[in-house]
Amino acid sequence: MASHDWIALGRKALKLSKKITDIQALKKALGCTYAAEAHHLVNLGQQCASIDTHQLTASELLLLKCLAAVHRAELARGHVSSPKGKWVSARARKSYGWAAATAAKRLGTHRKGEDQRWRGSGLNMVYASRNGHMWMEPAGWAVIHALEASNIDGRGGE
Repeated sequence: MASHDWIALGRKALKLSKKITDIQALKKALGCTYAAEAHHLVNLGQQCASIDTHQLTASELLLLKCLAAVHRAELARGHVSSPKGKWVSARARKSYGWAAATAAKRLGTHRKGEDQRWRGSGLNMVYASRNGHMWMEPAGWAVIHALEASNIDGRGGE
């Protein structure tokens, strides 16, 4: 194979593998010499796709930034209790339940709809309690500190 953009080839192979089930046809469509190369590219595409699923969305980044700002503002006023979700939503200029709903989707310990009795598959960055308060877990603070240290807006831009 002449091209060296392996990530793009892997993503293309993964996309084609969902349409083309025959390995020989997939090999021909990708321009590979051997079927093992096509398998390798599909595996590479699957690895890239699994990494991309952990990328934070714009609303999740907004929630983390607003929660950190509200929490720091409350600490500056001398309040040691965790901020309410409606304060975080107001800071983001969203409806009252936005912060709790956004945290419940993926940022908490459990994803939306998961059984609470078992270990969840959430990112464990924010905890939204049932009484309306929410706080940032250490992983969430690590993301905030990394964003502030690198001066990145969260979407890859400076």
